Amino acid sequence: MFRNYLIGRKFKLRTDNVSLKYLFHKPNLNARQARWLTFINEHDFDISHIKGKENKIADSLSRKINHICATTTISWSTYLIEKIKTTANSNLKYLKIKENLQNIDKLKE
Repeated sequence: MFRNYLIGRKFKLRTDNVSLKYLFHKPNLNARQARWLTFINEHDFDISHIKGKENKIADSLSRKINHICATTTISWSTYLIEKIKTTANSNLKYLKIKENLQNIDKLKE
């Protein structure tokens, strides 16, 4: 997703996966590792290790918050539907399309 932003630029990859640092120096790679190594060699970066306890962002992203997420999604979709309903009748393009569709339905009858 961010590949076009990263190609041609040097960046620092900070990860809690310590074994990733040694991937470039491993003599025998399996097929999956070789494929990933080929892919990531297109980029210019340095790898630095972050201890798991220090990596607060990854820790919070990996927590399960299904009930909070579901509540937020429901309230957001309800808000969005209400917003569409209130603004639809003031939009001239929408009203013209609606009128044309109603005329087509009348012609079919």
